[in-house]
Amino acid sequence: MGLISKDQKSGSFAESFLSILQQDSNLQVEDVSSGVAEVLSIKFQKEQELTKNAAQVSSIVLKNHLIPLIEDIIQEEKQVTHSKISLECEELLSSPEKIKELLPKGLHADEVDCCYAPIIMSGGKYDLRPSASSNSDKLKYDTIVVSLGARYHSYCSNISRTLFINASSEQEKAYRLLTKVHHVAIQACVPGAKVSDIYKAALAVIQSKDPEKESNFVKNCGFGVRHCCCPSHGLDWS
Repeated sequence: MGLISKDQKSGSFAESFLSILQQDSNLQVEDVSSGVAEVLSIKFQKEQELTKNAAQVSSIVLKNHLIPLIEDIIQEEKQVTHSKISLECEELLSSPEKIKELLPKGLHADEVDCCYAPIIMSGGKYDLRPSASSNSDKLKYDTIVVSLGARYHSYCSNISRTLFINASSEQEKAYRLLTKVHHVAIQACVPGAKVSDIYKAALAVIQSKDPEKESNFVKNCGFGVRHCCCPSHGLDWS
């Protein structure tokens, strides 16, 4: 029996299923996470299009809803918690009636959903792991980190941004460095490149420009997919 070990399993069915597995001493259970990831990392042309659509939705919601919402909170000096902002954004992504007003022609609101509860952080408390969540603290008007992910036709995307309110000179310096890192990482994204090599290229910029910042750099540069130009082998995408 193969299981994805890190996957969070909840609900009565999952609990009963896992309980039965534990009772059967003759059943060998193996972690198949890497194998499943290897298979799902390959994206056919139609899947690539759906992934791009998901990314487009994430970008639209961030630019036309979440950022204006945060700007309004700051301008009006409202006292709003991170979790409330997250919930409002999640409800937008999960409601076809609400999201259709933001979507361009060609994208269907019924196919849009939320990948995860949007993450809003400020006030010096930051968790850059994908598993992070919004806490109940009120939004601080300092450095705000936001992440959200839209799902389109079951294909997911993710986008994150850092908003500076009255940034210090040290923050501006760090931002300029990260801009260079981002540029180099994009340049390293060429056909056949290993994701690990892209990370090494990004890390090399920090090591050469400001070595003291290396300990503060994240341990990966995001997620990678493998594109495939082959036919979809008869799969029905209707």
